[in-house]
Amino acid sequence: MDLQPVLLRLDQINVPTENPRDSYTPAGYRKLKASLERHGMLVPVIVRASGEGEYALVDGNTRIQVARELGWSGDHEVPAAVITGDDQSSLVAGVVINQDRERLSRLSEFRAVRTLVGKGMKQQDAAAALGKTPSWASNLARIDDLAPTVQAEVQAGKLSISHAIRIAKFASQPAIVEMLVAEAKKGKTSGSMLTEMGNTAAASGVKAAKALAPKKTAISEDSWVRIEPVRGALRAELHLASGDDIDDALAKVKAALEKVRPTKT
Repeated sequence: MDLQPVLLRLDQINVPTENPRDSYTPAGYRKLKASLERHGMLVPVIVRASGEGEYALVDGNTRIQVARELGWSGDHEVPAAVITGDDQSSLVAGVVINQDRERLSRLSEFRAVRTLVGKGMKQQDAAAALGKTPSWASNLARIDDLAPTVQAEVQAGKLSISHAIRIAKFASQPAIVEMLVAEAKKGKTSGSMLTEMGNTAAASGVKAAKALAPKKTAISEDSWVRIEPVRGALRAELHLASGDDIDDALAKVKAALEKVRPTKT
């Protein structure tokens, strides 16, 4: 990627609607603002010539935003580096530059892929441009079917990517999605269990699905066992305090399993 250093006026730089990095920490934002106010813009923004003396911003959205907040005039000159290429190569460059500086969230990376696809690039090629596999893009594509409120939970880290992919299978059934998101956020349910609960809800209703939710049983003051049905079997997770007797705990686990084991008829 060839870069030509120049000085540009702020009014020559057009900020695009797509911004690869879509979230910043308040502390990072304040630090950047203080730096620009005290030292000026030390790191060049990256742009692409768009004709008639104007440039499309590829990297540096926040620096330009902060500069304008500080009241820098349109004729204020800032350091820039000009790259050559079309819309696709410019967006890829912006995403890769941001990846090198600060790791993007997986959801942000996928949105960048979707933007590239919207500009005519094949999904597998867009993923490859970011160093990702086609299966990565295909799996995350499911998340895009979820409601914005659920995607926001993923972005905030309240719902894991792996759980969101499982839940997205039921994206057209909001009641099921709501139930699965609530279960996933409890931190007690595996991905395979979420899928089983979703399938049960689709076939027999949400109430029947909730009955499958993992059961946590205390076996002493500090020890517990969590049991969930998985693929026609039962899976038990034992948390054993260091001072508890193993044999006694296992006997209580067995008793807990017998309580939830389906009755043979």
